[in-house]
Amino acid sequence: MSAKYKISNWKDYNIGLISRGNPSKVFDLEQFQEKYTEEANNEFKNKNKRRGQNKIYTYSVVLLILFLQQFLKMPLRQTQGFVEFLFKILGIKMKVPSYVRICQIRKSFDLSKITLDTLNNEKEDLSKEHDVAIDSSGMKLFSQNDWSYEKHNKKKRKDWAKIHVMVDVNSKQILEYSFTTNKVGDASEFKYILESTKYKLNLVMADGAYDTTDCLRSIIAKNAKPIIPPRSNAILHNKENEQLPKELIEREKAVQFMNTFTDRKEGRDAWKKSCEYHKRSIVENCFYRLKITFGEVLREKIENAKNVTIKLRCALLNRFIDLARPFSCSCKLI
Repeated sequence: MSAKYKISNWKDYNIGLISRGNPSKVFDLEQFQEKYTEEANNEFKNKNKRRGQNKIYTYSVVLLILFLQQFLKMPLRQTQGFVEFLFKILGIKMKVPSYVRICQIRKSFDLSKITLDTLNNEKEDLSKEHDVAIDSSGMKLFSQNDWSYEKHNKKKRKDWAKIHVMVDVNSKQILEYSFTTNKVGDASEFKYILESTKYKLNLVMADGAYDTTDCLRSIIAKNAKPIIPPRSNAILHNKENEQLPKELIEREKAVQFMNTFTDRKEGRDAWKKSCEYHKRSIVENCFYRLKITFGEVLREKIENAKNVTIKLRCALLNRFIDLARPFSCSCKLI
C-alpha cells in the first residue's frame, strides 16, 4: 500500500497562497519607484529634444505593465486602466503608455531585460550545485474554438508550440527555459538549455526521449551526473571490455543493474527507486501549474511577443513558489 502525504506547513502555505493575489506582495512597488526615478533622470539627461518624436518609456514601466497583464490575465486595454489607477495611488506623476504603444514595444522587447528570478526576493546561488529535471510540453496557439470547427464542419488545424524548461527539483524554481516550434525535437533543444545555463549542476534528470549520446555528452560537459532511463531494448556496449566514453558509463551501469533482474520491467522500476528518479515528476507538475495558472493558450501572433509572454509567466510562477511553497511529509496509515 502506497504511503499518504500531508502538508506539514499548512498555516504558512495558506498565508502564502493568499499573498499570491496581492500585487504589493508579488511586485516590489517601492523598488519599482526607485528604479523608475533613476531611469527617468538618466533619460531626461540624455534625451535629444525634437518636436514630434515618440515618447520613450523606461524599461521598468513597460516591464511592470507586461507583468501586470499576465498577473491579472487581462487584455492590454484593461491593464492600462489598472496601471493608471495604481500610479494614482502610488503618487507617480507619469502618463501611462497606451495599450497600442505597449503592444508595439512588446514585439521588439529585449528579452535580456527579463530574468526568471526578477521578482524573487532571494536570488538563486550561482555557486550552489543544483539537481535539475528537464522536459518539454506543448502550448496551444490562438485559434478558433472547437465549437466553431464543429458547426461549420471544418477540419481543425492544430497550431501549437513547445516550451522546454529546466527545473530545480528541490526549490521547484524554473532555472532555464526555451520556446520553440513544434518541429524542434526534445533532444536537440536539450543541449542548448544546458549550454546556456549559468548554474552549476549536480544531477540532470530526464525521460527516455533524451537517451541519446549527444544528450549524455552535454551532461558530462557540465560535470553533472545523468539520470536518464535507458530504452526498453537497451543493450550493453562494453561486451568486449573496451574503454567506454565518459557519457556512456552511467548508462552502462543502469543497463547492467536492470539485467540482474529476470523481469526487465521489475529491474527498471528498481533502478528508478534506487536513484530517486521519481523526483523528475516535479517538472511535469511545473507544466501543470504553468498551464492551470496562466492558461495553455498563447494569443500573441508575433514570435518575440510569444517569447516575452512565456518568460513573464515563468518568472511569475517562480515568484508564486517563492511566496508559497508546500512541504509534504508521509503519514502512517492506521
